[in-house]
Amino acid sequence: MPFVDDETDHQACATCPSLRFERADFTTMDRPSALAPFRAEDGYRYLQGVPVCVHPGRIGLFPEHISPPPRPLEELAPPRAARPRRTWWPFGRRP
Repeated sequence: MPFVDDETDHQACATCPSLRFERADFTTMDRPSALAPFRAEDGYRYLQGVPVCVHPGRIGLFPEHISPPPRPLEELAPPRAARPRRTWWPFGRRP
């Protein structure tokens, strides 16, 4: 029997493993993370082969795993090339 069913008042996500698995068959994490990648084949995130719920507060649970802090944006974005400085005259053509 799933952990969350129609008789409970929890607001589980549509792809939450709690809708399909018993409590012993999935784990919880405080938020989505690269540690638990999403698999499009079945719609779940997995942490070491175990389905993961990433919004445990919605189903009345506490997170069992804490995600690492996100990487700074400077690490994620490619470096920007320096653009040449444009010279312009604010009043139209230069005299």
